[in-house]
Amino acid sequence: MTPDPDPPIEVAQDTFVYEPRATYEWCQAALKNDGRDPLVADLVFKQRRMIRENGYDISGPYSLTHSFLLAALRHGNPYASGHRETFTIPRFIDSDYGNDPDFAAYLRRVKATGIPYVIAHLPIYTEVVQGIPIEFIARRQQLWESLERHSGRKIHPLYHHFPKPLDRPERMNAAPDNFHPSHFGMELYAKAIADVLGEEGLLASATGPRNAGKGQ
Repeated sequence: MTPDPDPPIEVAQDTFVYEPRATYEWCQAALKNDGRDPLVADLVFKQRRMIRENGYDISGPYSLTHSFLLAALRHGNPYASGHRETFTIPRFIDSDYGNDPDFAAYLRRVKATGIPYVIAHLPIYTEVVQGIPIEFIARRQQLWESLERHSGRKIHPLYHHFPKPLDRPERMNAAPDNFHPSHFGMELYAKAIADVLGEEGLLASATGPRNAGKGQ
């Protein structure tokens, strides 16, 4: 995120698309064909999707995922996209996971494994600093409760396992405008998840067999 050949791990970003089919021989053939190739079309589609999902594209006048009015009122620029979460039109409007047949099928597959599991909520920076549990926000609360109902498990809010108060919570962000976790943020999540697993009695059962093989 910064023009530094050796950036601090807290702000390092390394993003790329790996495509094993794009060999040297393929590149030469595609060039001779002016780029008309199914793989080229596939890569262009992926690249455009990534641009769109990360908010780097400029929305058109008939966009259903961007409010030009709210962007203009809040930031003085109808095309502003750096704060897209503020005025993006929600694309997911359901309030019950049970209405999704794919979810039900995947949940059955998870349960059929017989492997114990927990469900945890990873709070982002804004939820930490605002102190507003996600389960108390209208439709999100309905989704939260439906997930617990269908899975038969309580969701563990990891925020409850964070140090209180959390010193300089902005350290959990990869960058000032990137709420993906930094190295510090990942450690914060990992310690909280370890606490949850310990409370559920799963951490000991996971480490026991490995320790049993060390001369016990």
